[in-house]
Amino acid sequence: MGVLFISHDLSAVRSIADRILVMHAGAIVEAGPAERILTAAEHPYTRALLEADPAGVPRGTRLIPAGSGPALLRGRDSAEEPPTSGGTDVVLEARGVSLRYPQAARPSLEEVSVTLRAGRTLGLVGGSGSGKTSLARVLLGLQEPDAGHVALLGEPWSNLPERRRRARRTAISAVFQDSLGTLDPRWTVRRTLLDALHHRQPPGAGATGGVHHDLDELLDQLALPASLLNRRPGELSGGERQRVSIARAVATRPRVLVCDEPVSALDVQVQARILDLLDDIQARLATAIVFISHDLAVVAHMSDDVAVMDAGRIVETGPAGRVLEHPTHPYTRELVDAVRTVTR
Repeated sequence: MGVLFISHDLSAVRSIADRILVMHAGAIVEAGPAERILTAAEHPYTRALLEADPAGVPRGTRLIPAGSGPALLRGRDSAEEPPTSGGTDVVLEARGVSLRYPQAARPSLEEVSVTLRAGRTLGLVGGSGSGKTSLARVLLGLQEPDAGHVALLGEPWSNLPERRRRARRTAISAVFQDSLGTLDPRWTVRRTLLDALHHRQPPGAGATGGVHHDLDELLDQLALPASLLNRRPGELSGGERQRVSIARAVATRPRVLVCDEPVSALDVQVQARILDLLDDIQARLATAIVFISHDLAVVAHMSDDVAVMDAGRIVETGPAGRVLEHPTHPYTRELVDAVRTVTR
């Protein structure tokens, strides 16, 4: 049987393909044996794809070299590496969190505890159904745990009436995989971002001019062209929509950003720009990030610490390098070995 395997996942292509065709702008720009394409690419576009792959790229190293694309977050030198040590302030903490959905065969979360510090990224990995998204919903205050508690900025966050959380909602934001589904299809980019910026204004500010100045600043910092402002989500590319989603999420200058599979639907070059953008945001605002993904190469590149989930529990946690390079739990070893087999 012959197989035509179409993907933007270079690791998956590497594991299955005998020959590779590289397409760009509707044309095949390079074709040949997989080994030659992946190790000695000739076309500039193919080389750019391979260079944007996060596999093996150390934490803090840009995937898109300075000067080869838009300067994201111009408040700092685009070549400056973001800090990886972070601060010591605990900004988000879950202790003994458990959750069971009605009719579920087993708990979605069982005595889960995580700690997130300012300026650091916690990578959350595990298979489908392991509880990653359920934990994200609990951390965001979108789902109440059946047991345990969550604290945001040192104060209770879970199991509170929403009116008691509302004043702190701007301290925690989220970016999801399905940017088209999370943006209002009726709203223009301008209305979406202005709505977020209005929530940043102090009570009684009411300075419309100030909000519009903030909008211009936000567009400039995230390298979003003003030409997007009058367009709706359905008129944007996947990468543009995801950058708008990130712009909306960071408009309130949150202390915590929860990213649930934010780049899994994007091609490798757009993925690289989004990952660089998240690093830039963290460097400028000292934002703490929870980064959820099934892609261990992306998690290794983005994370200071890693927590591995299986069947609703955290089975291993620690510094990213130690967990992913020298795993101790059998499930973590299984995940890492699967990646090594694919990339071999």
